[in-house]
Amino acid sequence: MDVDGDGTPGLDPARIYYSGQSLGGIYGMLFLAVEPSVRVGATIVPGGSFTEFVRLSSSNRPILGVALASRMPSLINVGGIAFNENLPLRNQPSVINTVPGAIAIQEFFEHRDWVQQSGDAVAYAPYLRKQPLDGVSPKSVIIQFAKGDMSVPNPTTTALLRAGDLADRTSFYRHDLAFNDPLRNPNPPGTAVPKDPHNFFIFSSFFFPAVANVGLGAQQQIAEFFASDGTTVIDPDGAGPLFEVPIAGPLPEELNFIP
Repeated sequence: MDVDGDGTPGLDPARIYYSGQSLGGIYGMLFLAVEPSVRVGATIVPGGSFTEFVRLSSSNRPILGVALASRMPSLINVGGIAFNENLPLRNQPSVINTVPGAIAIQEFFEHRDWVQQSGDAVAYAPYLRKQPLDGVSPKSVIIQFAKGDMSVPNPTTTALLRAGDLADRTSFYRHDLAFNDPLRNPNPPGTAVPKDPHNFFIFSSFFFPAVANVGLGAQQQIAEFFASDGTTVIDPDGAGPLFEVPIAGPLPEELNFIP
């Protein structure tokens, strides 16, 4: 394809890559796992299962409330579309259920997860590198995510990182450090930097000038990764503290929301 009309091919069909954010990152995991002609990819704030990231998300949780309320009989055990499933996060102590209706809600979520496995990013994560599908080579990938993501919460991203043994391919943005930095986020807290870092990849000088370098740095990391054919992974802020490349320490299994 001659993109710029100069008489020479402008696209190399052997070097077509994929980048996607949020749902684009989630379904990008599936695409990269099954598409043999795309060897390099970057997924930004992906997670799974769909039920889990909706359940744990402060903004998306009402979607499940509507689904529970539509059951016959309704599975709502609080009121309206509010519900209490009484489920602990990973690595937390076992819970003795004392909440009426919680077990029925848990079973409903289990059934949803089972039905949705054929389109679940966590189910496809092992095929990126650990166990490629027949006819598909291992993929060179970057997974970018942010501490305290309120839309696709951290435990749902770490679920796919564990499934695919992909922790060494992560770039972890420490939004907690940026939010609590008085130089970036002056008093009163939260006036210059949003609490939810889900869209950190597109932080800009127009909307959030105090953290515009975060979005630009994340974009630059992917640009250089693609330009190097998936071999070079830079730290977006160099020796600075805002990015861990790869993630340092245990994978975050807490929500880490900024209150």
